[in-house]
Amino acid sequence: MAQRIVSDPGIALGTAQLTYLLDSTREIIAVLSADGTLQFANSTFQTGLGYRPDELVGRSLHALVHSSDVGAVHTHLKQVAAEHGSPLTSRCRFRSRDGSWRWFEITCRSRLRDPTIEGILLHGLDVTDLHRMESERQVISDIVHALNQTANLDQLLNRIHVALKRILSAENCFVALHKTSSNFRFSPTNTTRLRRRKKWTAAVPPTFSAPEKQS
Repeated sequence: MAQRIVSDPGIALGTAQLTYLLDSTREIIAVLSADGTLQFANSTFQTGLGYRPDELVGRSLHALVHSSDVGAVHTHLKQVAAEHGSPLTSRCRFRSRDGSWRWFEITCRSRLRDPTIEGILLHGLDVTDLHRMESERQVISDIVHALNQTANLDQLLNRIHVALKRILSAENCFVALHKTSSNFRFSPTNTTRLRRRKKWTAAVPPTFSAPEKQS
């Protein structure tokens, strides 16, 4: 006879029913050991990141995390383990099977002292599009502030470049400034000419279509 689990309202659920419920959600759900080793993973890992659950069990969660986020995730899990039952939420990037990176908002809760689980519960939602939209808004805000606060051309271009690096592989691009009265556009080849002019505005698009910087 299949094992039955009774929920608080008294509805008896079998193992197959619980598995179906866990696999039907848009969120990734996992049970981790105290050191971050995956003990359970639902099927959303496959639909969202391309990994089958059986490929992940026994592996460290840190192996999927972006190198820039590993330290924060390690601290996150350490804090969760120390505060039994208190949920903690943060964002990090997970590598998908195709090599791309996806932003997830993850919430963890310790159940290490619970003899029926003995692990850390993790659930996470893909927020890549939301994160990118927030980042683009912040970049635009930073550029507008730079235009209003910086009179020195070199400082202005540097601040714009630093802002763009948050979402673009900006090492291989240049900043274009546009003089609206003459429709003249600045490029790296006419820096001297640009320095002789005073009234310039930056051509800052409302969105950026270049791929997100991953390293």
